[in-house]
Amino acid sequence: MSSSANSPPSPELSLDRPCVSFVTPNKGKQLLSLGYYLFKCNKATSSKRYWICMENGCGVFVHTDLNNKFLSITGGHNHVARPNIIEMKAPKEKMKPRILNETTSITKIYDEEIAPAGVAESVAAQFLTVIKYLSSMSKTPRKKHHTTIFMNEAFGAAPGAFEQVFLIHVSHFGQRLSVAFCLMANRRASTCTELFQRLKHVAKASGTQFAPTNIVSDFDAALVPVVRQEFPDAKHSGRLFYFIQTVHRKMMCLGLNDEYAQCQETHEQCKQLIALSLMPLQEAERQFKCFRNIASESVEDLFTYFERQWISEKVPLTMWNFHELDHRTNDILAGNQIIQFKMKLVIVDLAHVF
Repeated sequence: MSSSANSPPSPELSLDRPCVSFVTPNKGKQLLSLGYYLFKCNKATSSKRYWICMENGCGVFVHTDLNNKFLSITGGHNHVARPNIIEMKAPKEKMKPRILNETTSITKIYDEEIAPAGVAESVAAQFLTVIKYLSSMSKTPRKKHHTTIFMNEAFGAAPGAFEQVFLIHVSHFGQRLSVAFCLMANRRASTCTELFQRLKHVAKASGTQFAPTNIVSDFDAALVPVVRQEFPDAKHSGRLFYFIQTVHRKMMCLGLNDEYAQCQETHEQCKQLIALSLMPLQEAERQFKCFRNIASESVEDLFTYFERQWISEKVPLTMWNFHELDHRTNDILAGNQIIQFKMKLVIVDLAHVF
């Protein structure tokens, strides 16, 4: 009996120009699917790709161009087609990128993709159980690179031998995840530089990179130039809350507290300064000059401070302009997380790990 009699009819093979499709298994090497048969790439030249049937001893070859367009097929299959294998690979293809790029548990992803796949019971029975799938995918490195990081300095949480705890968090699928707790002996720029260089080294050793495109932090005088030096391509922005707090503290230092509370004109002029942070970037400096021209004499010292600190690039204007930013604060890093971490630090300190 001929081999074709053993194989189910495949309408694709009867066409003059069969339609091929491709699947990518866990190993990452693309497979060609044609007429319920799978082919692996055997060779590639400057103009063609040569695909051979995955069944050992089968002599069927498919030729495509470099754009994976079908050219020809030769030979006849000496085995039956197994469409169930192709049906199984479709949900598997959807699961792997989700596992790599989401924080969703592997068990949940498995349930969400297998159930809606609509495969026959005989095919579903051949899937790995969720326990076996967990075992096979648990060693797969999940996505670690994040484009936005949040930095925060906590001074009260540091143990006696250190001056501060430097925290780095990321936002991933709507959740803030802690990625680094760093004990700092001082607040010098050189210490910040060494910290970032060590983190880059650790990331490289793990097969990834520490190269965020967006950084949110305080307006720390030592930190700002180091971020600019170590991450020259990153957009560095501050915290809106801290910006407002800093301006209000300066108002108190200048003795404007009572006048701010009692004089409507002074109150409005101070609010105008703070509102500059929410204006379009290209408008902020021009509006500052307009506000200063009509400001009362009582707030002249405040405007002088603001121009020196925030307009004349001591703190870059782009760092305190929040008009188009998705993240205007990193205050979520403080509070209970610091308290809990302080407790952990005490335990570590008693264990003489430092």
